[in-house]
Amino acid sequence: MIGHVDRAWGYSIRPQGLGPRLAKFRNFLTRVMIGEPVGHATKDFSDRYAVLSAELLGNLDETQPGPKPSDAELAWAWIERNDAQNYVILGDPAARLRVDRLQT
Repeated sequence: MIGHVDRAWGYSIRPQGLGPRLAKFRNFLTRVMIGEPVGHATKDFSDRYAVLSAELLGNLDETQPGPKPSDAELAWAWIERNDAQNYVILGDPAARLRVDRLQT
């Protein structure tokens, strides 16, 4: 089972000012359905968290030149980053679906 821990804000699916971002969820389902281990199939979730963490850190770095984000922008970035982080796999992350045995 894969689930979201804590309150889910929806920023993982629809970030502020953007359309729906479903690619990482589709990629996950595609990877599982082609037989990748579940833990590896969640790669896009981890990558998204890493990207958002780096962006947030850059926004908080006072030595960076240029305009600083507003408090509201920092809050949105922080919530979006936290929302992307809180996924958990319960069970064996090396488990695979036996799609080769599915009957159509």
